[in-house]
Amino acid sequence: MCAVALPLVPALTPGWPRSGALWPLVLAIPVAIFGIARARRGTLTPAVLLLTAAFPLYALYTGNGVNLTSGDNAAARVLPSLLLTHGTVDLSKTPAFDGPALPYAAVRSGSRVLNLFPSGTALVALPHAALALLGSGGRVTPALVSRWEKHAAAIITIAAAVFLWAAARRWGDAAALGAVAVFALATPVPPNAAQALWSFTGEIFCIALALFLALRSRPLPAWAGAAAGAAFACRPTALAGAVAICLALLATDRRAAVRFAAGLGAAVAAVCAAQLALYGHPLGAYGAANMEHGAFNTDLARGLAGVLASPSRGLLVFCPWILLLPLGLSRARRHADGLLAWTLASLAATAGTVLLAASHIPWWGGWCLGPRLVTEASPFLALASVPLFRRSNRFLRTGFLVALVFAAITQFLLAYSPRAWAWDPLVLDRVGPRALWYWRDSQLASAWGAQIQIGPTPPVTGPGGD
Repeated sequence: MCAVALPLVPALTPGWPRSGALWPLVLAIPVAIFGIARARRGTLTPAVLLLTAAFPLYALYTGNGVNLTSGDNAAARVLPSLLLTHGTVDLSKTPAFDGPALPYAAVRSGSRVLNLFPSGTALVALPHAALALLGSGGRVTPALVSRWEKHAAAIITIAAAVFLWAAARRWGDAAALGAVAVFALATPVPPNAAQALWSFTGEIFCIALALFLALRSRPLPAWAGAAAGAAFACRPTALAGAVAICLALLATDRRAAVRFAAGLGAAVAAVCAAQLALYGHPLGAYGAANMEHGAFNTDLARGLAGVLASPSRGLLVFCPWILLLPLGLSRARRHADGLLAWTLASLAATAGTVLLAASHIPWWGGWCLGPRLVTEASPFLALASVPLFRRSNRFLRTGFLVALVFAAITQFLLAYSPRAWAWDPLVLDRVGPRALWYWRDSQLASAWGAQIQIGPTPPVTGPGGD
């Protein structure tokens, strides 16, 4: 923790993250080699695994040397320091929010200026912001805010991976390691949740914590429900995952399911009450705006096709290994340890997330890298992969690993490639939504090094001529 906190001290790393961002990658190599050597000798303890895996993950997430954030997060990145230094969520005295023209990430509520988007992730980042303020001597500058957004996103994501690993250990250490590798490397997490304080960055942390509390050897279902309620504070669509956890508990331990539901209900009620007091609506300004202005489209089939198969946003295009997950159901059925119920629940949570994203009018998520809107399904996708790591034939295992390697390389190409970053302004803005169906000039092709050439009047290639 001390080592990874060094970038937060401006005097030590004045140009971070752009300068010196490769140093963690260099330091991660001997750390990873040490972990591999311990594993080969059979002396890899959980503590050593944490040290030898968490720091290389941090190095991979931050080594691109750029803050891949969005205007969506403008309020979330300043709220932690505002809460710690002034004890308020009112942004009206904060630079960029103190003028007559507000950024789109803010909304006026009476005399206050508040975050338009859910603020749960900002609360998750509070401990990290406290550390950052200690490193800066209490000074809050735009450069420091940029530093701690990127750094906090990486740390929060790694913490989610640790909780997910601890949750999956009930089905064996090897399966748990495989599941957490899927989550941390081969889902939309690396170019999205691990890069900035998105609403789903805090959400996946809370969901992973809920899974750990529900699946540990001595489960704490009521606290697991409260953690799922905290995920709702980060992103309301987290209820899809919370319901899936409740269903899995209902199939394996009905008393635990009741306790989980009680904890979830209490937490969601508290969140809604707080949002009602702040915004005048139990779902907050973001939920109220979506309800009032009709953010849901009427052509679900087209949105679903895009979320799954668009060459620039399709979940199955960027993560083809997902197609093999249903094959694990037959293997999970052979064990009476609850794995089948949790696998089915994880697949149901993923399906719910995909349907919610597809029902959104801008199903592509605006400017982003790959299938951003379904990042919140990543913990459940990882959990659904556990059966394939326990027992599978050589052909299935080889195909699964090949697809995982392709997905992992693609995720980090998105995070590291300037061509992938430039795709949205170069292609999507010039062509419009039909560009989401280009294959040769797609964001996927850009990430893999293709030179994008968009003419003055691009051909219409989208389904139905859109």
